[in-house]
Amino acid sequence: MQLFPFLDIFAAISLAPFLVNAPLRYMVLVGIVATYLTVMPFIMRRLAKPFMIKTGWLYVLFVSLVGFFAYSHFNEIKYVDRHGERFAQSDYFVIHSQYKRYRWVADSEFVKHFGKVPTMIPIDIDNASSYFGNSDKKLLIVAESWGVARHDSTQKDILAGIYNQTDRLEFIKDGYFDFAGATVEGELRELCLLDVEGGYAFNKVANKEFDNCLPNQLKRMGYHTIGMHGGFSQIYERDFLYPKMGFAETVFAEHHGDKKRCEAFNGICDNELFDIVAESLPPMIKTSFIG
Repeated sequence: MQLFPFLDIFAAISLAPFLVNAPLRYMVLVGIVATYLTVMPFIMRRLAKPFMIKTGWLYVLFVSLVGFFAYSHFNEIKYVDRHGERFAQSDYFVIHSQYKRYRWVADSEFVKHFGKVPTMIPIDIDNASSYFGNSDKKLLIVAESWGVARHDSTQKDILAGIYNQTDRLEFIKDGYFDFAGATVEGELRELCLLDVEGGYAFNKVANKEFDNCLPNQLKRMGYHTIGMHGGFSQIYERDFLYPKMGFAETVFAEHHGDKKRCEAFNGICDNELFDIVAESLPPMIKTSFIG
């Protein structure tokens, strides 16, 4: 039997709220697993009764020795040879230790970050929101990037849909800088001019650290601030972070269960959000919408 390497009981509890928002097939599978875990111990005990004699321990010892020998000599053999770590990856090992995998996950810096209070570090960059004008309607879209093409011509081909509309735009400015980290760090960089170091436990960060975030500034200027994310609010504690940043209203995947979902996190597809954005920018209200 293979055990899913939960980090600890608190990690399992933190994942529980996602179940009510999960696809039906996920709910069914969780039900099957829960039933299996409840019933299987009784079945195994009943089946093991004939072997619960003195010689039964010899069987246990034999199986244990075979398992130990197999793991000791074949634990590095893979049925698919792929190098490097991948998000939500399979290890591709024929025989391996679940406990060893559990320790690798539990001891990884990425996981430890979720329990650590981050240090918020002010930065000085030319972020996109610095180009906002004085309009009563402000819309800023922060999109995750997979990088920049090596050749300028290739990059322009990727952005051709934008460059072909220069007659409808006041200006176009593009660029890049080196960065490696979580998506939420991009949001804090663009909206708050803050870098994050040491953790992602944003619920434990004092509200004053976010006083200068763009949504807070706009709210003080009389704007109704709305923050949208196509994923679920529990990811990176955005349900705590967004109000601290100054969003008076938030929109997440769990608020629109009827919308089409896309991979990899089963969030709302980008093109499903257009109508929501349009409806949230009424003509007579001073509104700032950041998604």
